[in-house]
Amino acid sequence: MQLNLSKNKIVYCKDKQRNQSYSEVSFTFLDYDFKPRPCKRWHGRIEYVFLPAVGKQAKKRFSEKLRLLGISRHTGRSIEEIATLINPILRGMVNYFGAYYNSALSILCSQVNLKLKKWALKKYKKRGILKWLQRLYITQRGLFFHWGLYKPTYFFG
Repeated sequence: MQLNLSKNKIVYCKDKQRNQSYSEVSFTFLDYDFKPRPCKRWHGRIEYVFLPAVGKQAKKRFSEKLRLLGISRHTGRSIEEIATLINPILRGMVNYFGAYYNSALSILCSQVNLKLKKWALKKYKKRGILKWLQRLYITQRGLFFHWGLYKPTYFFG
């Protein structure tokens, strides 16, 4: 067995106790990016802690998968059919990457909400459709897996 030098490196796990500067302070493993991240502590101060979160490549793959689904082009489907299409992907992503630093997933869930907004605007083409999505979010939080976890930023405002 040989060690691949391009894939192996020594990384300095920089956090509040280890604050020296080194060239390598982050790495990717199993689609998680490990690096120093801001964390609000119990006393209110923000400190940097070495934590894993969803990786850059995993975010790109999810965005690509979402784009390939072409949700906004499915104007012949109902909202329940769209939920059936999206929920397994969302559930897998949130269950795998939500274990650590799950606030990094809110950006991806916002992308899904933006796609839903575009779908609704194309399907119904009338005023007040965003209010309909707001009511749907309030009354049927379980329709989309991520609605129970993250506030839909693209529906409000």
